[in-house]
Amino acid sequence: MHHHGYSWLGSAHELLRDGPRRPLHPEFRASKVVPLECAHWLLKPATFIQGTWSDPRQAAEWFGRQVLASVAAFASERDRDTTRLAT
Repeated sequence: MHHHGYSWLGSAHELLRDGPRRPLHPEFRASKVVPLECAHWLLKPATFIQGTWSDPRQAAEWFGRQVLASVAAFASERDRDTTRLAT
């Protein structure tokens, strides 16, 4: 088993346009916006993969670094609490 890491940082406005988030939409493969279902990432080009790990702990560490790098963009103070996020 292995785990792929994908990243997307964008606005709620982009998420509201759910057409490009659906696999049958013509913009789906080129759109970097997060798909409606996680499994649909696998339908996108392999170049969207930020990393691949066989050890889930390594994947979780990568995810943690991604979250911490973007913490300033989180809306609420609770969501920006790095101690809570690290847990």
